[in-house]
Amino acid sequence: MKSKFLSVIFIAVLIVCLTPIVGVAAASNSTHNLEKSNRIIGKLRSVTFEYQSLKDSQSQPSAALRAWIQERTAAGWSEQKILSNTVSTYGETILLAPPKQGFNLILWLTPFILIGIGAVFIALLAFSWSKKKDILVDSIVKNNKREIDTKDKEQEIYSARLAAELKKYNV
Repeated sequence: MKSKFLSVIFIAVLIVCLTPIVGVAAASNSTHNLEKSNRIIGKLRSVTFEYQSLKDSQSQPSAALRAWIQERTAAGWSEQKILSNTVSTYGETILLAPPKQGFNLILWLTPFILIGIGAVFIALLAFSWSKKKDILVDSIVKNNKREIDTKDKEQEIYSARLAAELKKYNV
């Protein structure tokens, strides 16, 4: 009888000790499923309002789709399976970001291509402006040199005339 009593007590203590661990594991799994479903919901657009995310939409169809996603996540469906099922039901417009394949790849690459073309255009424009500046500086230097040469010649003429007049008047 004593051994039965000890067995029952041991099992009771074991149950009491293991209950929080099982509860933590279940809560951890629940938290993981909630994060996973929120991540999936964040990638989708509202069913009724095209320019609103599913996460922000308060419409009844959007709420139903959110509940469906949470059920499928709890059932163990993968993110890819849920997304592909949703896309097959509602079409690619349900996705907030278009997939990076086919024609949509052009939509993803166009901004980067345009930025590259703009950067090349700006570089060429700056290069041509700097060349024009060099030409302008060279032109100004040549003009100043001519002015200095002209001033030197005029100075020589005036100096010669002054020397001749001073000589003429014996000064």
